[in-house]
Amino acid sequence: MNDRRTIVTLILVCLILGLTWGYFFGDTLEDIKNAEKNCYMFVKNKMMNAYGGVISEFKDEGEISEVFAVDHEVSSENTGFMMWYSLLKKDKEIFDLQCDVVANYLLETNYDVLYWKLNKNMTPYVSTIWGSYSMAPDADLRIVRVLFSAYDLWGDQKYKDLAIRLGNGIKHAVGPDKTLRYWFSWKNGWNGRAEEVFIAYLDWVPMKRLAEYDEEWGSIMETNLEIALNSQTNEGLFYQVYSAQNGYTGINDTISELIHTGWIAYRLLEIGEKETSQQFLNFVKMQYEQYGKIFGMYDLETTKNVVDWDNLAAYAIIARIANGLGDRNFALQLLREKVLPHFISDPTSPLNGSFAYRENDANAFNNLEILVTLRLILSS
Repeated sequence: MNDRRTIVTLILVCLILGLTWGYFFGDTLEDIKNAEKNCYMFVKNKMMNAYGGVISEFKDEGEISEVFAVDHEVSSENTGFMMWYSLLKKDKEIFDLQCDVVANYLLETNYDVLYWKLNKNMTPYVSTIWGSYSMAPDADLRIVRVLFSAYDLWGDQKYKDLAIRLGNGIKHAVGPDKTLRYWFSWKNGWNGRAEEVFIAYLDWVPMKRLAEYDEEWGSIMETNLEIALNSQTNEGLFYQVYSAQNGYTGINDTISELIHTGWIAYRLLEIGEKETSQQFLNFVKMQYEQYGKIFGMYDLETTKNVVDWDNLAAYAIIARIANGLGDRNFALQLLREKVLPHFISDPTSPLNGSFAYRENDANAFNNLEILVTLRLILSS
């Protein structure tokens, strides 16, 4: 008799919890589905040029940057994100279009690396300071990752062949000590790599796949994984730069940027480092509970925010981490309170269907980060 009462009680508790969860988050899931559908349409219709390249910003005002892809420039980073999202959606047409952008425009065939960005006419960007071309290994690794996944899904050998080719090229950014440096550059027969490791650029999933075909990637992964695991502070944040000469630092002495620390935590979570990722999640949840927002930059020594602004892409990354760690409620809370309010659903606006902070401008990076998060959460 007591057993029957216990079972009935458990059923009632589960029913109440389910109804409560549905009351608070049912509308959020519907809003997510609607936003995902319309945002993908926006990116395809308004953020892709005639060649299939994903432009960096909706606006085109002649801005020049040595650090970011701006205006209608096309980056290897955004290309990789578009490939990732279209793969999650099983949209082979868009995925193959991005593969064509990689093969026909981004790929530098002497080194088998990808130009980090292209001018709006799809020619490689040349540094206005150094007169050189450059690659960013995180973008190349992201594309390697999705190419292997596309091979697993669709079985086309060309995806695997290109992934292995890019894997060989990325090793140009690897130093003699097996650390993956944060850029590789070249011009007029000269080439060189950075001295530092940018820890947010380390991506273990594609490294592990590459190691199946090239054992050197196994030692590269092991070396850099140790660097990443040792970069976390006691409070859960991460140092972002490492070099043999200077050890661990932030992006500017002791300053840590949330987007990059989020990427470190997420990529470690993907390979099972749950405790490390949970420490990071605990820190940002505490910030959110205390201040109602998670700031864009923190001082690693004091753990105090050094800016007042927050960031859409960072919220998307943190939501992915929370969902991956089983804290779906916090993931949906962030999306409902901090991401979805920036979704534009005004048919008279040129930005209708996008997520935007600034008036009259949408950023491809933010929108693609959000799209990936929405898809992963809806499919989990």
